Amino acid sequence: MIDARLAFPSSLRVTDARVGFVARPVENTLTDLWCLFDFIQPGFLGSLTEFGQLYRRPIEAETDVDKERIEELRAKISLQLLRRTKAEVAKDLPAKREQCHKLSISAMQLRHYGRVMAELKKAEGGRKHLEMVQVLRV
Repeated sequence: MIDARLAFPSSLRVTDARVGFVARPVENTLTDLWCLFDFIQPGFLGSLTEFGQLYRRPIEAETDVDKERIEELRAKISLQLLRRTKAEVAKDLPAKREQCHKLSISAMQLRHYGRVMAELKKAEGGRKHLEMVQVLRV
């Protein structure tokens, strides 16, 4: 996830070119998208407030307007994106190397893990699983 607090200071750097990469789209929000674009091409999606009013709020509200806004946003950013899947670039990737190391966790980490797992067992539906993964990351 992009830390929005870093977006403004990093955008002040003077550079000849800027490139943004996102490897985990499941974790990204519309605000993260704005931060990335504002770093690469400042002002392209307006201010964060304008972006929120025009795109983020209508899309997150899941109304009929959201479909129009999604397509409008997609059209606006489509020429700025290069999206590739692993299958498309697999032949160019080096062989995968794995190293496994067993690590011990502290008593506090073990208690936290136990609480999260108990919560996960009580939860219904797959959506809670992603939330728990996020909690465990912290």
